[in-house]
Amino acid sequence: MKATLLLGMDYGRVEMALSSEDELAILRLVNKYAHATSSRDLEGLCALFAEDGVWERIEGASTGKYNEKVRVQGPAEFRQFAIKSFEMAGETPYQYVAVNPVIEGDGDTAEGQVTLVIYGVEPQGVSVIMIGNFMDRYRKTADGWKFAYRGMLPST
Repeated sequence: MKATLLLGMDYGRVEMALSSEDELAILRLVNKYAHATSSRDLEGLCALFAEDGVWERIEGASTGKYNEKVRVQGPAEFRQFAIKSFEMAGETPYQYVAVNPVIEGDGDTAEGQVTLVIYGVEPQGVSVIMIGNFMDRYRKTADGWKFAYRGMLPST
């Protein structure tokens, strides 16, 4: 399954229907997710999703602890999933890095693809825990841009 086909994004389009302000707000949303995850900020992380938002691990990673498919929807399910994920990570500090965002949209909705790299930071050195992509759908709400859907597709 090609990541670029999941949301039907056409990277060949030059058209830019989102305002610069909206695109910047979505980039901030993506970066807030990375920071909230790295710092294990449960409240900050939960605040980034629309009320009916979905988080999904589309396919499991080929190695490591993130090898199962997962789908959660709504604040209660996402909160429990985040708590479990933080517990599963244990005491190992890690850094979530979001790079290479491609965002398209119009009006109050947009789609994006963001590459993620998760680094483990331990006394013996830094290691790559996971590399993958997020397939996102964003929605503009009364509280600003939120994730309507965030699907993780691990590469490793």
